[in-house]
Amino acid sequence: MTRFFWFDSRKELGEMQATRRGEDAVVRVPLGAIAALAFRSDEYPLVDVKLIGFDAAVPTEAAEQALRRFLRERLQRVSG
Repeated sequence: MTRFFWFDSRKELGEMQATRRGEDAVVRVPLGAIAALAFRSDEYPLVDVKLIGFDAAVPTEAAEQALRRFLRERLQRVSG
C-alpha cells in the first residue's frame, strides 16, 4: 500500500529563517508512526526539500544529517 503525505512547511521554514539569519532552517513534522523533515538552505532560500516517511523514532539530528549527506552527494549546481 502506498500512502502520499503532504504538509505545508513554508510558513515554519520562513519564520525560522527570519529569526536565524545566515543559517539553514529545519522543521520536523510528526505524521503518526512516521515523520518528515522540511529543509531550506540559506544558500538556496527558494528551494524547500522534504524527507518524508522515516521512522518517528529516528532522532531529528540523524535524519537531518542523512538529508544533508544526500544533497551533498547527489545534487549538482546547474548554471544557465
